[in-house]
Amino acid sequence: MGSFEIEPDSKGVWEISPGTTDDKWLTVQEARAYVRELRLAIAAAEALNRHKPRVIAPCDVAIATEVSAVIAEREWGPQEAAARFGWSTTKLASRLRGHSSWTVDDLVEVSDGLSEDDGLETITRLFGIGMDATKVAHGD
Repeated sequence: MGSFEIEPDSKGVWEISPGTTDDKWLTVQEARAYVRELRLAIAAAEALNRHKPRVIAPCDVAIATEVSAVIAEREWGPQEAAARFGWSTTKLASRLRGHSSWTVDDLVEVSDGLSEDDGLETITRLFGIGMDATKVAHGD
């Protein structure tokens, strides 16, 4: 009898591995312990699957990191940053935490909210940061 392993598959769905390949016969006591461990592993996998884990794209992480740094540098709180971008605080948190992907419209809104003299330069810089992160992640 081995310990259970829980890990996501290639699509982010959590699976359970019994951690053993042997065909060992179990005593009643061992079987009960095995079932108890299995139930805990199933409960954990079900809980993780309810949260629908998503793979966060490297470009989203890179852009979120840069935007977070700018917000911190300007000493804006979440409400002020969201208001400047024309967003709700929920949308801001979703982007910064990687729950939603960044869009070109998001980059335009961030640039407008930063009141940069050259909005196109800001958009290009953020887009470039995302592209660079994607290239690094894919080994390009």
